Amino acid sequence: MNFLVIEGNIGAGKTTLAEMISKDYNAQLVTESFAGNPFLPKFYANPTDYAFTLEMSFLAERYSQLMNELQNRDLFKDFAVADYYFMKSLIFASVTLSDDEYNLSLLVLPCQTMNITFTVNSSILSMPGCHVPISIYFYTKTLLYCRK
Repeated sequence: MNFLVIEGNIGAGKTTLAEMISKDYNAQLVTESFAGNPFLPKFYANPTDYAFTLEMSFLAERYSQLMNELQNRDLFKDFAVADYYFMKSLIFASVTLSDDEYNLSLLVLPCQTMNITFTVNSSILSMPGCHVPISIYFYTKTLLYCRK
């Protein structure tokens, strides 16, 4: 199954574009589900204590949702289009986590236990039966994230 990923910062129009592509090109739509994360309010109240827990929960949620969507794909759709890439957790983790926590997060990535490989430089996700031939990144001028 071919898989198109649209990524970018908050409010850039990722979901809107994914919905348009899904409708116009008969694609299965995969939108990020992030509401109700119990660690988010705890993180905002105490970022130091809850950064690792929050980042790991987001990574697990995104990965689980993506795998579920792709394993239960609609056979009448030509490809899948998503408004997120689960590996974006690494970007946020590089900002919110200490160096030790960030390095630990790299060790517990689902990629290492689920026969999934990715190349950071070319943004390619590879899993059995799924190929990402292209990813689109939207950027709007807001807060820029950088490694500590």
